[in-house]
Order: sequence, then C-alpha cells, then structure tokens
Amino acid sequence: MGADTGRSVACLFGALASVASVAAAGSVQEYNVVWTSPSKDAGGSMPLGNGDSGLNAWVEENGDLVFYVSKTDSWGDNGRLLKVGKVRVRCEPPLVTPGCAFRQELDLPTATLRVVSQPPTGEVRLALWVDAVDPAVHVTVESAKDVTVTASFELWRTERYELPSLETSDVLVDRSKPNGQHEPTIVEPDTILKDLPGRVGWYHHNVKSVGPALTAEVQGVAGFQREDPLLHRTFGAV
Repeated sequence: MGADTGRSVACLFGALASVASVAAAGSVQEYNVVWTSPSKDAGGSMPLGNGDSGLNAWVEENGDLVFYVSKTDSWGDNGRLLKVGKVRVRCEPPLVTPGCAFRQELDLPTATLRVVSQPPTGEVRLALWVDAVDPAVHVTVESAKDVTVTASFELWRTERYELPSLETSDVLVDRSKPNGQHEPTIVEPDTILKDLPGRVGWYHHNVKSVGPALTAEVQGVAGFQREDPLLHRTFGAV
C-alpha cells in the first residue's frame, strides 16, 4: 500500500513538473490581440489598466482614439461604481483614412495599446497605456510628418436626472413596489474645471449618500456610528 502511494505521488509531481515546463516555455506575448480595422463603438474596445485605474479604449473609423476611464474608488452617491469619464484624442491629419493600412495591438507584456496606420501623409504610430504606479494615462504619437494632437472630454452627467430603470445591484431596487423602486434614483451632474491653460478637467462630487444608512438599517446596525464612505467623495481627471 505504501509503495503504491509513493509511486502515485511521484507520478503526480512528474506531471506537475511537465506542466510547469510547458508554461515556462510559452510567452504572454503569444496571446497579444491584434485587429486590422477600427471599431464603431465601445463594443470594440480593448481593456487597459494597472489594477486601480482602467480604460476601455478603441480607435473609431474617423481615426479618433477614444477611451472610457475607470477607477476602483469612483463610487457615486447612489452606490454605483461610475466611469470617471470619456476622453477623445484626435490627430490632424487623421490617424485613419478610408482604405489605409491599420493595425491595433493589445501588447500584454507592457499593458499597452499600440496602433500603426498608413494614411496618405505617412506612417503614424500611437501608444496608449496606464502608468504602473500612478493614476495617470499616457498617450504618445509618432508621425512621419507634423501632426496636431488634441485631447477633449465628453461628459454625459451634464444635468440632474432620474434613472429610468435600475439594475439588480442598485440600492433602491424594491421588487415589492409596482415600479420596482424604493424611491427614485437621482444622478447628480459632473463639474467642469475652468481656467486650466492647455489642459482640460472635470470632477464628480457626491452631494448626498444613498445606500450606507439604508443598508445599516436593514442589517440592524443603524446605531453603529461610522464615517459615510460615499458622502462628499470626489473623483475626476485633468
């Protein structure tokens, strides 16, 4: 019995060693994702990030680089983890023209999105990545000829409004009510930063908090004093 067990263990270790050798022989770069045409919308985006800050990025058919910015602590006042915003980077002359050669690669070893295009004005190379340490996004453009690069942002939380529908995870979902809501969920607008020469920026500030107090009441710990994690939380980008 003991001898059989010993042989089984030896075979198991041998199998594990073989698997480890195969894994070591491979390279993460072998799994890089390559596209040869631009995307129509965010459904054709590539993910980037450093574990805290993240992007969903794509190049549109007009040549614009577009990406949504996310953050692990960008919690809104309704208990939703919100996108920080949307950024558009435009090259003039355009990065992409009809029929031009195009290659977009998600470089996994460096967590970088790389684009190489061949418009009539000459080769253009673009790189996009999130800093490994800081909450910063980097974009570089190299062109055979002079190119003007402009960055802008596009906000959708521009005014106060009520969410027309809720997700299962939303705090104010109440299936016992006819409309499925405990009460309306109101989204507050973002604020645009002004007087920033050569820069653009915006932020979202939680003027209220929906969720922590209600959750504490449901769980029977309403009397426990603690700091509200949502109230006055502010996040944005410059």
